[in-house]
Amino acid sequence: MGKVNRRSFVCYAAIGVAKALLGESKPAISSARFTRIYLDKHTGDIHIVNANGKDVSVPKRPPFEAVRDPKLAENGLAAGWLVEMKTDANYPVPVGVAIFSEREGVKIFGSSQLPVIMCWEFFSNGKQLGFSSHGSHGADVERTTYELYDIQTGRLISDWDDQRSGAAPDWVNALDKLESSVSK
Repeated sequence: MGKVNRRSFVCYAAIGVAKALLGESKPAISSARFTRIYLDKHTGDIHIVNANGKDVSVPKRPPFEAVRDPKLAENGLAAGWLVEMKTDANYPVPVGVAIFSEREGVKIFGSSQLPVIMCWEFFSNGKQLGFSSHGSHGADVERTTYELYDIQTGRLISDWDDQRSGAAPDWVNALDKLESSVSK
């Protein structure tokens, strides 16, 4: 994937999105819940809808070329999607997961090990984010790594490599099951 520093992703202007979704004053937590997230096929933008029916577009921003795979956290307090950017091969690949919450704004999580995000999921009722990643070229294409993050702090909680011996954690097994269902 070249020499892209995966830790230096550009973050979205989350304050404007939060104000548009939630209004100027901070609402009660129940009205901050998100009820729907979708990808506008015409514009390529993510839309997040809150419990009051407010629908706000979150446009993709450079250096990201595209977004896909939008999901809501089980608790309704966070929404997420994959972000893609062009690689050495000049086609977009998923390199990060954008997570939006009223409390934290938008954060982009990228793999600290391998650059291409294959699948992702919320865990612990929307408090954690897990994803699997592969290399984009060579031997790393056959290798899979897994990372689990605390969404609020951005801290890496756990990681796993498919080349480790022993039983994989439950969150890794859940991602494997998700990835195999997506690739069918």
